[in-house]
Amino acid sequence: MESDSASDHDEDSKQRGPTTKTKANKVKLVITYNKKRCPATKLSTFEGLVARTMVPITYDSWLKVSEGVREGLWQYVLFVVDPKSRKQILQSIGKKWRNFKHYLYAKFIKNRSKDPKANLFKPPKDYPFIKKEDWKVFVSHRVTKKWEEKSMKAKNTRAHHKYNHRLSKKGYDGLINDIMQETGKTEEEINRTVLWKKARELKIGGYDADVKTIVDKIVSFINSQIYKKNNICPVLFF
Repeated sequence: MESDSASDHDEDSKQRGPTTKTKANKVKLVITYNKKRCPATKLSTFEGLVARTMVPITYDSWLKVSEGVREGLWQYVLFVVDPKSRKQILQSIGKKWRNFKHYLYAKFIKNRSKDPKANLFKPPKDYPFIKKEDWKVFVSHRVTKKWEEKSMKAKNTRAHHKYNHRLSKKGYDGLINDIMQETGKTEEEINRTVLWKKARELKIGGYDADVKTIVDKIVSFINSQIYKKNNICPVLFF
């Protein structure tokens, strides 16, 4: 197994440290699956390492990554996983690869492209596994007008997403595990509305205005159902 000294990138990631690689451990780790056949979160960290170190950043998109490279990624996963998870795991690696490229652009190119003194074509020293020629191709592509227009279009599209979750790399599966540990409930006992609310809760508590509107409707509906069922005064039970 390989170790990763930092967490995976997400769209809202502020910073990260360098990735380090150690010798592979020949002892395979067993990955557990929840009722939805999703692997445990410890696989996610390994997927992030694989995405950053084994997939060249010169590909324009994940769709253009060759089948040979994808198969190599699958064979490199050192965990005992369900063979049926191949598509799911490769999709997860692809997402982490895209997030990594976004981070590289935002951190080392976007805010420095207008600085005449900035040496954009020098690879970040924190990521020695990035080849100099690959970095030059990556930078050359990102400083074009065509890329800026594409990036702005994607940004405008994301701006219309009102109910984005804030779960970072752990996702819903990690959230379910947290709730199970905190409450002692089984996965089947956790209501989907609880997951929806928890996933969009701000770190400082509360919700964004758009999310708060939906949360209030959820609370109102749940309380009305409790009132009808038990014929009691409707108060906030949720």
